[in-house]
Amino acid sequence: MMSGAPVPVEVFGHHVFNIHVFEIEDSQELDFLLIDPADLNAVSSNSGGGVNAGSGSGRDRFVDYTWLDHTDRPIHNSSDTFEKRVEALVGWVGRCHIKKCTRELPDVLNVYSQQLSFDYDSYLSTIKGVDGRCVEGFFYSSGSQVYITLSIPLLLNQGDEIRGKLSTIVKLYGKLLQSDPVPDPTFSHADFSLLLTFAADASSGRSSSSRAIKLTSENLEFHLEEKNAPQDSIVTDFIRRCVSIADLPRYAPEPVHRSASVSSRFGSQFSLRTEGKLTNAHLIDFIPSLEHAILQRVTHPEYFLQLVDHVTRFFGQPVSLIVGANDTNGQNSVIVHTAAFDTVDECTQFGFCVSMRFGSARMLPVVNVIANQYTSSGAPERVLQLEAKYPEWLSDHNDQLKKEGKVSGFMSVDDVGDVIHEMCIEAMSNIISQCA
Repeated sequence: MMSGAPVPVEVFGHHVFNIHVFEIEDSQELDFLLIDPADLNAVSSNSGGGVNAGSGSGRDRFVDYTWLDHTDRPIHNSSDTFEKRVEALVGWVGRCHIKKCTRELPDVLNVYSQQLSFDYDSYLSTIKGVDGRCVEGFFYSSGSQVYITLSIPLLLNQGDEIRGKLSTIVKLYGKLLQSDPVPDPTFSHADFSLLLTFAADASSGRSSSSRAIKLTSENLEFHLEEKNAPQDSIVTDFIRRCVSIADLPRYAPEPVHRSASVSSRFGSQFSLRTEGKLTNAHLIDFIPSLEHAILQRVTHPEYFLQLVDHVTRFFGQPVSLIVGANDTNGQNSVIVHTAAFDTVDECTQFGFCVSMRFGSARMLPVVNVIANQYTSSGAPERVLQLEAKYPEWLSDHNDQLKKEGKVSGFMSVDDVGDVIHEMCIEAMSNIISQCA
């Protein structure tokens, strides 16, 4: 059997090969032929580190398959369908090509960018996780341009912490909504990666006076998978709505284009793209600041739900809880978490609504106390509202934590929860006094 149409092989969203697959008689194994797409001019570097433009047909250029690592070739079961075997084969070819490009990456960077070459040798090449994740590369030429993509894994040492935070978010949300108990979610992947694509003039190496290189795409990806669950499960979809990756620090300081994209090729994965000029900052300075901001975004919904859970001791279960509302301000879109409680003052029987609003740019929620006051029978209803004020010592401490940029510096849930209760009681007293 042969696959009807050639199957595309993609690497970091780029169409690298077409593959024709053949089924071997009386075997589960597959044979294949790689063909270069008509619009792809080169996929290999020359001995000097530059990228070849190539010539002749794609068939002529791919007679050498020695870069394929057959020790990692997928092994098929007798129950695997032809389509499933083809999918595994295509994935293996793509992974092998990434490994090949990554091996050649230092030489390519050395030709086209002194800054990127330095960043790779001194920093990027040292990024390695216990799971084998590391910085990977891909490059090709198109017309007079050479395109170089770097895939940089982020927060490699915080994987367990991030997965734990995401599990806590799901469990607390279910508890606060008093929904039916569900098994604790286990995330097999909660991985962040930064994909940077650069374009350089193929004729400009270090011997050229121009050596112009620019950043054409900046893509932050969040690869999320729940163990033993469909790729787009309810849980992963919920997390996507809770954790915002918008408006994070950018390597390109002057974006000229940005768009959001969603992909499920590797499980539940979503990304934000920007394009702009290449900054002079080195990646060794930029990556830690980006990782810090991402960890804050993951911590935000967890911390908010912990606060809401603490406040239930005073005001009961929330009547409304939203942990993923988009708050659009101009071109920026951030995630805002909100909760509302209904409570009644025992002495006056005044009814109050306590609302908490927590934006991703804050470390303390905005708290409002709202009351409906009836002056007499048949009189119009009057709504009284006050924003509860944090004590000065707490605001000062919060400002200091924001200034220091400490993720772990979120204030104690118990302390802040108790202060919120005291603030609300004071606001309620002020409202009641206005109605006396």
